Amino acid sequence: MLKERVSRKVPLSHIEVSRYLPPAVRRLLLARPPFLQAIQRMTDDALKAYILQHPPVVYEAKRGKKHDDPLFCIANLHALYIAKNRFHGSEKVHVTLVKAPPSQQTNAVALFFALSAE
Repeated sequence: MLKERVSRKVPLSHIEVSRYLPPAVRRLLLARPPFLQAIQRMTDDALKAYILQHPPVVYEAKRGKKHDDPLFCIANLHALYIAKNRFHGSEKVHVTLVKAPPSQQTNAVALFFALSAE
């Protein structure tokens, strides 16, 4: 899983949260670190630095790789949340592209990334 990572820069509008993550896991992954409680006071440059250091971890849909197919986020959801709420959809952000997990293992993979980041 980790050995097949690729970094890519993509428009925010091409990234969605994985539909295989249930609400309880999403809430856990969106928990905000204390220093990010008031992001409205942070500069755009500071937020871009945070997103660059914690890029959303995404995978491509298994059905095909069309240029406009969305990427599905399974880790660093908070960075994606910040980016989507602060910047335009056309703004490009760095993401870490991983191999798509089997749908029944999405939670385990997402939690693996969350725990390994700590």
